[in-house]
Amino acid sequence: MLTPSKPPCATAARNTSAPSPALGEASMPPRKHDSANPVDRAATGSDSIDASVPNAARVWNYLLGGKDFFPADEQAGEQMIDACPTIAEAVQANRDFLGRVVTFMAGAAGIRQFLEVGPGLPAFLWNNTHHVAQNIAPAARVVYVDNDPFVLACARALLTSKPEGAVDYVNADLRHPDAVLNAAAVTLDFDQPIGLILLGVLHYVPDDAIVCGILTTLADRLPSGSMAAISWAAVSTPPVNGLQAALRVLQDLGGPAITTRTPQTLERHVTDAGLQLLDPGVVPCTWRPELDLAQTPAAALCCCVARKSPKR
Repeated sequence: MLTPSKPPCATAARNTSAPSPALGEASMPPRKHDSANPVDRAATGSDSIDASVPNAARVWNYLLGGKDFFPADEQAGEQMIDACPTIAEAVQANRDFLGRVVTFMAGAAGIRQFLEVGPGLPAFLWNNTHHVAQNIAPAARVVYVDNDPFVLACARALLTSKPEGAVDYVNADLRHPDAVLNAAAVTLDFDQPIGLILLGVLHYVPDDAIVCGILTTLADRLPSGSMAAISWAAVSTPPVNGLQAALRVLQDLGGPAITTRTPQTLERHVTDAGLQLLDPGVVPCTWRPELDLAQTPAAALCCCVARKSPKR
């Protein structure tokens, strides 16, 4: 087993040796860990965190090659890889999709505001939503929303805005979308288009009716011209070998349950919320591959981008 590698989240020097990739280059390096430093929970204000139970954000951070995880998270990650050898590639593909879709929204679509719910831990300092958006439009404004105190502490310590733009962090729960939107409205202008990012979060909500209600509430409040990017764990044909077993590992070790759904279910929820799917519709995490020549196909997750059109 690897020694857990976790320098303090409050130290902005973490991972700064990694170069920022150009468009079309690989957006993540190979999964690898530097085992030099233990995590500093006091520095993150997270002394009360139970490090003996795996946490989804920290497990994904481990699978991405990050540094902010505990031994329980590492154990869960390794067991998930044993059950599903492609799980790390799927998590990386989801992260690569984030880079492509923010590039598209901030570039071709001209969106200058972003609301990301469930951003997870910043495995690297150059591939998060505000980095990608502000590299294209320095004045872009971004709000990150999470209900995990460890994630929020790391984000506040590490994710800083360019002076022309703004970055804010909100402690809120996706299951209460009105509270999310009200908090985001302090930083974002809801009279101008917003890029909504919901990657790998809705699969933590087991009830389809609640998922539909969340999407509808969010879509109703978004201004015309806004876009939404969504991904979740998918039931695919043929099924991904070992995916269900890997997700059970996380739950059996005390982590959260993940509900897999079909791509058709995602399409239905998006259209029921009044959003229009952009081409190529709901696909594995290969959406618009021309925006990242090194992206990794992964049928373990499906994704889509949809637009809120003006009412007629």
